[in-house]
Amino acid sequence: MAQGKRLHLSYERMALLVSGAPAYKEDGSVSPLLLSRVQDISYGFDYGATQLREIGSHEYIKDRTTTTSRIPILWQPTVGFQFSYLFFDALNEKNIGLNVGGDGIFVESPLYRVPDFDGNTFDTVVDKGDVNFFVLAEDSSSRKDILGRTSSDQDRVKASGQITFNADGSFGNLVGSTVKIGGHSFSQGSDWNYINSDGQSNLIAAASLASAINSTADFSATSDGPNVNIESSVAGPVGNSPITLSGHSTISSLITAPAALAGGKTFGHLKGLDLIGLGNCYISRYSINASLGSFVTCSLDYQCSNMTFDVIDDSVLSPAVNDKGARSGQVVDIDEDYLTEAFSFVRIKYDWAPHKNYSTGDRVVYENESYEALQPSLGHAPSTSPEYWTSDTNASLALSSKDMEIKFTNNKPNQDETQGFHSVDFSPEEMAIQSIDLSLSIDRKDINGFGSNYMKDRKMQFPILATLDVSLLARGYEKKGQIANIFNDDIDYDVEIYFFNRTSLLEKNKRITIKVLNAKLNSESHTNSIGGFSTIDASFLFEVTPNSDMPGMKILSH
Repeated sequence: MAQGKRLHLSYERMALLVSGAPAYKEDGSVSPLLLSRVQDISYGFDYGATQLREIGSHEYIKDRTTTTSRIPILWQPTVGFQFSYLFFDALNEKNIGLNVGGDGIFVESPLYRVPDFDGNTFDTVVDKGDVNFFVLAEDSSSRKDILGRTSSDQDRVKASGQITFNADGSFGNLVGSTVKIGGHSFSQGSDWNYINSDGQSNLIAAASLASAINSTADFSATSDGPNVNIESSVAGPVGNSPITLSGHSTISSLITAPAALAGGKTFGHLKGLDLIGLGNCYISRYSINASLGSFVTCSLDYQCSNMTFDVIDDSVLSPAVNDKGARSGQVVDIDEDYLTEAFSFVRIKYDWAPHKNYSTGDRVVYENESYEALQPSLGHAPSTSPEYWTSDTNASLALSSKDMEIKFTNNKPNQDETQGFHSVDFSPEEMAIQSIDLSLSIDRKDINGFGSNYMKDRKMQFPILATLDVSLLARGYEKKGQIANIFNDDIDYDVEIYFFNRTSLLEKNKRITIKVLNAKLNSESHTNSIGGFSTIDASFLFEVTPNSDMPGMKILSH
């Protein structure tokens, strides 16, 4: 890590965030979204050096001079990235780009785009399905949580960093409170105390303060004696209404200039933290696992093209690279309020009330029509059909096996004992399921070409052959004759996995449904041992496509 100020790095000082597809953009800014309930994170790469020999030497070929010693490599290293989290409300799935609530997890998903063959722009290069991940890490040796922190941890810097309040959010009567305007910091004493960038302090009159403010070009200021009237040069998040700084009054409002102004973003008490970026990440595996007496866990694997190590300042760039190896010019903006609120609130879906007056204590989240990552916002109506999430004290904090129900539906219920073969009775009333594992291994084709060391794309290969493994106690058997009948027909099931939010021991509400369509029996084994129950392990195969008429798998929120 970049800072080197801590004795060790532990889990409570880290957070995982993601920004949506496509990963590479030349400019602009991006606000990564938090992934909740993360349990582990790992990443690494193989240098990929190629050991070549030549006639006339007993050494490997290398570029060795007095300043360098380099072994040839064919491509830039592929970074392997894995993480897991407790399955909860499918918001993590939305944030990484899976289609939740639609016709299939890859139907109209930003992780897989197709050309518009029916339109006039069918030859346009489609957006790639890669995303960026960010590991945010506390840089100090103090043991403090990185999520849910309040502004008292450090002086708070609002929005673009043009004006700040003290750590307690106030400014005015407190001697020693400060305001930062542009690149200048000011302290209030009996007169205005101007602090130069080199740390030198000078008492100045209000008129001189106004002059210093005007020199930043971000604000204009006038003085009427003891007071300074400040106005934004351009419309900011609160407009360009003037704000008055008085030597003996409390400021009750705040105005900021957009981040695009000189000086860029300032990250408040996140500034100075370490930020590991994983760029151009393509999903290669997604799985959900649940077993009796444990929590439901999701695991994901990614193939990434770049890894960066940065310290958060006013202009941290996205870790994504283009196919020439040039790093993105997009600025990463991590909102401190969003991190605090995302950690503090349980997200429950409600219907939108167009004219409802939302208090600032609620976190409002909107989803736009292009399936980009959810954008946090407060206090205004969205332009598209929205969802919003707020706190609910009755919500489950994590889902376990007791919050699940599984239903198998035989798509060929009229098969007799001569058509198809399996011996398990999948009647919900008879089953005693011990564990279930659903896994999608996603094959990708690396696309490269002459003239570049960097991947142009890692194309997702369809159909995806996914597996559903179930372990259950043997209770009832099907009358299916002999195994030779397996050549006559397939066994075909639809599987629905229901996840419930429990509000009490007896009451529950359906929260998430995962549907697996047309799962075909692939293997079946029976185990019997002394002191144990007879168990059956059954494995099913199903195919996942980006087509709505054959999606293979759906995730629905309720």
